[in-house]
Amino acid sequence: MRHPLNPDTPDHSELLRWWHRHQVRSLNELSDGIRNGLLQDLFTVRRQVELACLKPAGAAAYCCGQHLTELEKIYTQLEQLSSYLYSPFLEDSLPTALADALQPWHSKLPLNCQFASEWESDLIEHNRLLIGFTQRLLTQLTQAALSPHRCDLTLRQQDYTKHLHYHITYSESLAPELLQVLSNQLEPFLKTFQIFTRGTYEQRLHSHELDWRLCWADSAPTPENSHRELGGT
Repeated sequence: MRHPLNPDTPDHSELLRWWHRHQVRSLNELSDGIRNGLLQDLFTVRRQVELACLKPAGAAAYCCGQHLTELEKIYTQLEQLSSYLYSPFLEDSLPTALADALQPWHSKLPLNCQFASEWESDLIEHNRLLIGFTQRLLTQLTQAALSPHRCDLTLRQQDYTKHLHYHITYSESLAPELLQVLSNQLEPFLKTFQIFTRGTYEQRLHSHELDWRLCWADSAPTPENSHRELGGT
């Protein structure tokens, strides 16, 4: 149960959680607007073009094909933007939401993901923060001059403790500047993670490998649904 904020004796961690929930709600509204508004309108336009293209032949049909290709591209981009703003799996579980968020990255990085098949429910703001951390990390890796040799992501639960492990290896030595950029970009996420979850983290940045280990306790699950069985991802 969440208690109302007391302005006379503010709890900094609760203030941060409130602000994060506020931002998540805003992103959710924007995402719903795209998913239930723009995407539906675009689908209607695409269907109208498809029906119109059944009639003419020759050059007109070729022109219709071009338009349909462009519409499909726009539709895909809006769909990805909607999921980026607020994953449809965010309220499900962290393994499911993280697997969905990682889909666009498999073509850019050599990802090897091992996620638990059973998972206790987390707070949405925890899921959002960890997905944001992951996306920021992968963005930095793709922007670097040197590509990783292997990227291992492991998500597991042991008793009442959860572990998220990132292990990135390189075949060549990394520039010190990249290590500093990574530290600067990711440190705010890690500090916020500590406040939100009261968890711990380790960050090790070396010339040929990068390593992050995040550990936190369960959010209190409901007795009737202490864990979720996930489908294959």
